[in-house]
Amino acid sequence: IILSALMPLSADSISALLPHLPVTSPLRPDLPKPFDPTTIVKFMGALLSGGSERTKPLKLLHASFADFLISSDRSGRFFVDLSSADRDLALASLSIMKQRLRFNICELTTSYLPNDRIAELPALIERHIPASLSYASLYWADHLKDTPSEPSVYQTVLDYLRDKLLFWLEVMSLLSAVREISPIIGNLLTWAGVRVPPFK
Repeated sequence: IILSALMPLSADSISALLPHLPVTSPLRPDLPKPFDPTTIVKFMGALLSGGSERTKPLKLLHASFADFLISSDRSGRFFVDLSSADRDLALASLSIMKQRLRFNICELTTSYLPNDRIAELPALIERHIPASLSYASLYWADHLKDTPSEPSVYQTVLDYLRDKLLFWLEVMSLLSAVREISPIIGNLLTWAGVRVPPFK
């Protein structure tokens, strides 16, 4: 997940995403739940920054380490295959959004004030929109665009759009990410037009 995420995620965010990965995902550890990523990353201080703090983004200190891990010829048994990572993170993002997105997620007392007039909004966002949900909302379509076509993925996307689209738009507004909506929809349409065959 650290290698395939489009922005650095904290141990807390990774821990929140793990249960939403498909059961067959190679990214999902076959370990007792809940799984704490710091049990692994705390031993990788020479390779990762932020490994000792649960809320600090985990970053690779050396790009050459990532190059090593994703090259099967060089890394051998340490090889990390990212070919299915986008699919798995797209599905995890859709799953966590389907579970967590809801009407008036920040429990605002009125819908008549613009976001910049709500003084306590940053605190409400921190309380109600965890970083894992924020990541999913911002990057689900980026992971989806390179996902191979499968009837199950297509149905998952349709279910999400039917049930949660308006709630996602609300979160994007709260995150001051309205400008990102058009590129995200563009990625979705590209995937739907290129990747999705006419399933029966």
